[in-house]
Amino acid sequence: IIRTLFWNGIDEDKQKLEQEFSTDDEGHFSLPIHEDQMALGMLTQFVSSTALEAGIDGQKVFLWYSKNFEGNIYAETEGPISNLVCDIDNEEMRVASNQTNITTVCRWANMPEEED
Repeated sequence: IIRTLFWNGIDEDKQKLEQEFSTDDEGHFSLPIHEDQMALGMLTQFVSSTALEAGIDGQKVFLWYSKNFEGNIYAETEGPISNLVCDIDNEEMRVASNQTNITTVCRWANMPEEED
């Protein structure tokens, strides 16, 4: 699993972080929370985004894209996600979240309705 994090407000050379994680033999994975400290000017809007891809046979396959405008943990999903299942054969959908939309092929317990 490849997680790419983008954000503003810190050193220009460090506005993107790409991390790789392995799945177990059954495809299960866990991603640790990434935390960072930064100072933003009073008139600067915090913006971060998260992209998840699966590395399959040397190709990157889309799983998830979301944005966070608050800087709070779980701001996009209004809490931790449980029972996340990412099936690359699922149709990509846009899910309404607290502050923006999540675009994903993943499904989870208590998932919000699909955005029209």
